[in-house]
Amino acid sequence: MAVVYLTSNASTGSGSLVETVANAQPGDVVRPDETVFERGSTIEIVLAATLTINKNLTLDAGPRRVRLNGDGVTRCCALANNATVEMTAFDIVGGGWNSQTGADVGTPSGAGLYAPSGTNITLNRCGVLGCRGQSGGGVVVGSNSTGRLNDCLVVG
Repeated sequence: MAVVYLTSNASTGSGSLVETVANAQPGDVVRPDETVFERGSTIEIVLAATLTINKNLTLDAGPRRVRLNGDGVTRCCALANNATVEMTAFDIVGGGWNSQTGADVGTPSGAGLYAPSGTNITLNRCGVLGCRGQSGGGVVVGSNSTGRLNDCLVVG
């Protein structure tokens, strides 16, 4: 297990969460870089596309919060490939499903977070707010999956 660092709040590109997750190895921990992001700060990431996590990872914002914002047009986060993921101090907001454009092809459920069959998600001190899907807007956990929410707030 290694710690890999988020160094940018950009949606994509060098140091972004998308790139950091893609480059992480199974079992790694993804954290905001303390030399870039102040303690107690909120790191807002407006997503251009769904953050897909297809390996076992821990995403831990530490003494900060990471806010994944779908801006009403994209699902915020989806798991794949039987991934087991733990997220701490993340807010998942504004996830959306756009049936007109076919954005986020797949199920229109789980606009905030979608954990399909065979995946496992644990959310600690997280918020899921204002996500709107065709059904099950906030969090959808598929069959043969496990979803755990510890000290979380899920609204809308």
